[in-house]
Amino acid sequence: MNELQIVRFVNFTDEDFVGKWGGVPQLISAGQSVPMEDWRARHYAKHLINRELQRVVNGQEKYPNGSKLTSPRKPEEIPLWNELLAKAIVTEGAKSVAPENAAMEVAMAQLPKEEVKEVESEFKCDQCGATAKSKAGLSAHQRSHQGK
Repeated sequence: MNELQIVRFVNFTDEDFVGKWGGVPQLISAGQSVPMEDWRARHYAKHLINRELQRVVNGQEKYPNGSKLTSPRKPEEIPLWNELLAKAIVTEGAKSVAPENAAMEVAMAQLPKEEVKEVESEFKCDQCGATAKSKAGLSAHQRSHQGK
């Protein structure tokens, strides 16, 4: 069975990026990380890297001779390309999914994560100051004082 990888595409630049697939634009803000299918992430990464390789800052190319490195035939042979690609695609924590479930997995990965807040114990023993996580726990603890 062929499976897809859901990876994170990262706009590692300080400028917003608009990726397009099938004519549909997707805005990815500067510094933003977005889960997506690996094939789409590679497509977006190619365009983001090409943009950065051609970037001119104060009249100088940000990456010397970068404009000659855009869309290489063998990107694996170009260290700078690989360095930028590693910034743009994060595979750590990637998830394999069936192709028919990819859209759902991407949508679920984009949902905000629920924050788990540590709640300070409200159940404190009047006799010794010990704390319990629940009322039942406090009652059990207080029974240990009986007979003392």
